[in-house]
Amino acid sequence: MVVRLAVGILIVGHGLLHLIGTSLLWHLEEVGDLHYGDMAPSTPAWIAIFAGAEWLAAAAVFITAGIALIAGRKIWWWLTLGGVILSLPAVVTNAQSAAAGIVLDIFLLAVLAAVHVWRMHRKARSHEPRPDRASSTSEGAEP
Repeated sequence: MVVRLAVGILIVGHGLLHLIGTSLLWHLEEVGDLHYGDMAPSTPAWIAIFAGAEWLAAAAVFITAGIALIAGRKIWWWLTLGGVILSLPAVVTNAQSAAAGIVLDIFLLAVLAAVHVWRMHRKARSHEPRPDRASSTSEGAEP
């Protein structure tokens, strides 16, 4: 439960950071040491609008994924994957100002892979016959 809460908060936080990218690309507000010129693409303006929309979409998906994880909804996995798919192109094109985002996206991919492997292992184990039941079947019974 604690790990789920921590990862959920991390995912929501990552989504909130994507709002900074939208703000910079749309020239809404400069945040801290980040300035409008730090974000690619800076020109033409219509491309920056679409790039800002990509950052905004990633923010919405990550925030939803984090809330879903905290709430115990299984769809969090797919939402997080979608968020990473939206996020990686955005942060890679802005690697100087969003290097932490690249690291976080890679970390989230590792978390998704680990959860997937754990789920598959758990599913496979649930289909194995239990030793206490194997001896009570008629196939293995002595005459």
